[in-house]
Amino acid sequence: MNRRLFAVFATLTNIIALAQTDVDAIRYSQTQAYGDARFMAMGGAFGSLGANVSCMNYNPAGIAMYRKGEFVFTPGVQLQTADATHYGTGATDFSSKLNISNIGFVAAWDQQQGGYQSNSQPYNNGGRGGYGPGYGGGRNRRQQPPPRQNSTPSSHRWALGIDYNRISDFNSHTTINGYVPAANSIMSSMASAANGYAQNNLNPFYEGLGYNTYLINPITSNGQNVDTTGTSTQYQGLNTFPTPVAGAMIQQTKTIQSSGRTGELAFALAHSFSDKFYIGGTLGIPIIKYNYQSTLTEYDYKNVNPYFQSLQYQENVSTSGAGVNFKLGGIYRFNSGLKVGLYGQTASYYKLTDNYQNSLTANLKGTLDSASGTATSPAGSYTYKLRTPGRAGVSVSYVFKKLLAVSVDGEYVNYSNARLSDNAGSFDGVNQTIQQKYTGTANIKAGAELNIRPVVFRVGVASYGSPFGNVLSGQFVRNSLSGGIGFRGAHKVYLDLGFVYTMWSETYYVIDPSFVNPSNINYAKTYITATLGIKFN
Repeated sequence: MNRRLFAVFATLTNIIALAQTDVDAIRYSQTQAYGDARFMAMGGAFGSLGANVSCMNYNPAGIAMYRKGEFVFTPGVQLQTADATHYGTGATDFSSKLNISNIGFVAAWDQQQGGYQSNSQPYNNGGRGGYGPGYGGGRNRRQQPPPRQNSTPSSHRWALGIDYNRISDFNSHTTINGYVPAANSIMSSMASAANGYAQNNLNPFYEGLGYNTYLINPITSNGQNVDTTGTSTQYQGLNTFPTPVAGAMIQQTKTIQSSGRTGELAFALAHSFSDKFYIGGTLGIPIIKYNYQSTLTEYDYKNVNPYFQSLQYQENVSTSGAGVNFKLGGIYRFNSGLKVGLYGQTASYYKLTDNYQNSLTANLKGTLDSASGTATSPAGSYTYKLRTPGRAGVSVSYVFKKLLAVSVDGEYVNYSNARLSDNAGSFDGVNQTIQQKYTGTANIKAGAELNIRPVVFRVGVASYGSPFGNVLSGQFVRNSLSGGIGFRGAHKVYLDLGFVYTMWSETYYVIDPSFVNPSNINYAKTYITATLGIKFN
């Protein structure tokens, strides 16, 4: 029977449910400091500084500092390099992407108090110093009307904001290339995954593809190929068949392309109490769009294998969905310069759908030359729920004579609180892995602004802690340097420019970690952005 027919009979339910892993949960739990150009140039440290549209996605109390309305639009371009090392061999890749970082507006208005507030002193009739007629002036003294009262601006103010803000970005292109012993081939991983399963019970997205392309084959104790349906079946990859060849090497290359973002639609309401205390809340609707394609190519580098020439294994995943969260924050102004802010965000609750399909192409030689071909998995689809962890932050800022502003923010997030779920309870093992593998960490942001109108200069730094607990330094910690310039005159239209340079390093396994050493990848990303702003009454 043609092996490629076996995939049709595979049971898909459990396989698809297990396609979501802890890596997916952490990917959607991490955020970055996207916003308008001013926000990004100052490292995103606006937890108490306020008066910025992007505050809606972090500390919504900040928009209560607006006295007038404002509209902003922020496009940007992202440039990224990835330097990967695999078994001592290096490879560099580059990607670029245009996108929209932020668009939104804020409207502000004074709250009307009961009656009028007077700018004049109460009328004094000149008698005993009392108020109103009838004090000390005598019965025949002519009464004068009270002074005219003028209304004054309210000491309470409301602000309403709506914006769309990119909070994470998945656009990347990475190439990993190296030369590994033949035993480190993906064929060894597929054979191991297949062991103990009959051919019609193999995972049609992974080892089933290897079986259907003759890259893995069932064996007996004497090493001869047989076709068996027993659950004690053992498999062997062509990389070591019939026996391992001394010195055989595989050229192993993996290209990884990803695109998409998490963009949050925010609806915020905030209130100012006498410009002393500010409080605000945001209803956030984060929207995820993620596309992933990886291609692993293996080649018999020394051309010593009698049956195997090359293979190409491709994975395609598309994820989409939306969620909901709530943010609450407050800012207290101690004096004209010093402000302190506290803010927090609930967990985000998502409903996501994954669509995916894999394929494997084998180029064989010798007596198996005619078996060369491509096997494609069924199209998989699965809908599940994801809860990403909440976060809490504190911020301190100081403004000196409207000339210099400095701000520092600190946030705490515990990635071990991420959870996957479905109606079948399929993710207990994955959630246990999340609890054991990840922990709490801190994000630290700082920024400064020098205002010498009509030009404003800005600088910032930020460090986003690793989900494994490292802070400030270490693998998976993202450190950023930022800066920018703004042009603010008497006109209602203004322009801000900014850039963010981010560096981080990761370890990555091109296949099952049991069969290959990790690759080291150093990433560097430059984001250049511009904001067009319009102020209105």
